[in-house]
Amino acid sequence: MSSQDDEAFVELCDSKYVQQVAFDSYLYKKVQGNNPLDDLKLLGETIGCSIKGYSGAKPDAVFSDPVESQKRI
Repeated sequence: MSSQDDEAFVELCDSKYVQQVAFDSYLYKKVQGNNPLDDLKLLGETIGCSIKGYSGAKPDAVFSDPVESQKRI
């Protein structure tokens, strides 16, 4: 997980609705999210945070190890 992913996750956890659903779900031992409109808002926020996290992420470094590749064949 990159630091951008971490920041996106923290941003989602800052939501009052997310905190309330998490607390109620823990308290009642089942998922408590009975507000469809807020669930749709949360979906939009999740997608937005994911896009923001991926757009700022650095691409993976190229990895090439021919010796290791030969061992696996």
